[in-house]
Amino acid sequence: MKISSLFRDFTARFYQVWFTFSRIAKLGWQVQRRLLVLVLILNILLGLIFAPLSYLNKLIIDKIIANIGNPFWQKALWGLLLLIFLRTILEFIRDFLQRVSSFLGFYLARMFDAHLEFLLARKTASLDVETLEDPKFKDKLNKLEREIYGRAWGLMRSFADIPASFSGLLTASLILFSFKPVLIILIPLFTFSQFFIDAEFIKKEYRWQSHVSLKYRLRGWFYYYLVNARSYLELRILKLASYFLERITGLQKEIYEGQAAIQKEKESLSFLASLPQDILYLAFEVYLVFLALFQKITIGSLQFYLNVVGSFRNSFSGIMRNFLEFYENYIYVADLIWFLDLPPKISSGKRNLPREIKSIEFRNNWFRYREDMPWILRNINLKLTPGERLAIVGENGAGKTTLVKLLCRFYDPQKGEILVDGINLKEFDRSSLWKNLTVLFQNFEGFPFTARESIGYGRVENVEDIALVTQSAKQSTIHEFIAGLPLRYENPLTTDFEKGVEPSGGQWQRIGLARVLFRRAQVVILDEPTSNVDPKSEEEIFEKIMELTAKKNLILISHRFSTVRRANKICVIDKGQITEMGTHEELIKKRKLYAELFNLQAKAYH
Repeated sequence: MKISSLFRDFTARFYQVWFTFSRIAKLGWQVQRRLLVLVLILNILLGLIFAPLSYLNKLIIDKIIANIGNPFWQKALWGLLLLIFLRTILEFIRDFLQRVSSFLGFYLARMFDAHLEFLLARKTASLDVETLEDPKFKDKLNKLEREIYGRAWGLMRSFADIPASFSGLLTASLILFSFKPVLIILIPLFTFSQFFIDAEFIKKEYRWQSHVSLKYRLRGWFYYYLVNARSYLELRILKLASYFLERITGLQKEIYEGQAAIQKEKESLSFLASLPQDILYLAFEVYLVFLALFQKITIGSLQFYLNVVGSFRNSFSGIMRNFLEFYENYIYVADLIWFLDLPPKISSGKRNLPREIKSIEFRNNWFRYREDMPWILRNINLKLTPGERLAIVGENGAGKTTLVKLLCRFYDPQKGEILVDGINLKEFDRSSLWKNLTVLFQNFEGFPFTARESIGYGRVENVEDIALVTQSAKQSTIHEFIAGLPLRYENPLTTDFEKGVEPSGGQWQRIGLARVLFRRAQVVILDEPTSNVDPKSEEEIFEKIMELTAKKNLILISHRFSTVRRANKICVIDKGQITEMGTHEELIKKRKLYAELFNLQAKAYH
């Protein structure tokens, strides 16, 4: 029973290793298949060169010794020079092949890493928000990004290096078999202990890297704030730089001291494991010396057999090392395969959204981010029709932005459904959904490229259409600011680039609004769209927004009641539930949470 269980475990592990390697090999084949085959051929040739090169060295030594004191040395010299010439040619070929192989390996590694970077970015962009926001996923992704570059190609390189070691081992074995075949058994036998020690510590190092992933992420955040230009003002005022540096130093100490302890234990055991190999090699060397002294072999043969045993030992160790590197890289590359094969948590439907949406309805929606967390939304029932301006009001954490995430299908409700024209949102293709809506999130992204791009990304297929970009900028009242820049719409929006500028918070908000307007979507969602805009600009912007969204579905999330009161339907969310619904005047008369929040804000202006 135990043997069958071990066999099943071995078979399962072998399949995992083979599956991972085959996937990486396929990626390498896609990047540069011809160069990959060329590297394998070069490595085989490098392994085969050893035997003739060592034999030429033997002949040269023997010929020199045989002709010491020979009065006709001139005749022997020509034969000796021929041997030296042949050895030089072989050494030149070996050196040339090594350099070509090294260059191709360098080139392939860079190409492979660039391809992996592309795959990681593409996969990350395709993952569900639910996955990306999971802390455990972030830890694993951080470890993957930290380790994978070099690991994936290392897996291929260790495999590509095996032919050189194997061909060298084969030629050395044939020579040893005719001289001392017992060494073919003893050398591997004394090497296996080192192999198992290294394999065990590879697993230990991997477990340690998983254990400290959070520490790496924390260190990355502290470093980010120290080097990010946007953070330097607060860092100086709050005197946080020295504190962050201390935290980085502390985290580094925890990480590297753990790694050092593992490495120290590994080196100690490796030293003990290598002693039998060294003793065996010493014994064989003494044995050859005695044979030479008793004239059983020549000095050249002594040197030749020492080289053969050294080559056999190095080749066998090289194969073991290649397999260890293969195994070590496999452990990390398995994370890459896991990542690339992550299935979507939310499946896309096949329907296209209607050209003119007649209604959007939340029906009995319940939602929470994880099963061990409380409900964020409770029994939400809400309907929106074209031309209706819906404002969602509530205190922070009430669930307003979560409602938007559900409408965008970043998440699905655990209970209830969302309907578009009476059809469940799950039946629609998500790309079609996203094409028909535009969202300005409270923490929207301010792309630091040109002003044209930052606005044009709202509909990237028209990003080069400067007329449309300018029109949207005018609608959000940011055109004058952009027109006054040195490069106008081609001006970078960060001081990190030459002639770049850093817009203020209010200017960024209007750039974000311009991006929303540029999209021309059926559903417009604005999350705190004018929180950094002065009252006069707010009035101008909202006049334009109301005009442009007159026949569209507008959802507005805001704490500014000067904005909210413009809506013809106001929804109040409190602790995940809709507690009030109506116009501004109707809700003021009810004297509940809405009226309380409105009056509190009104007092601030008196």
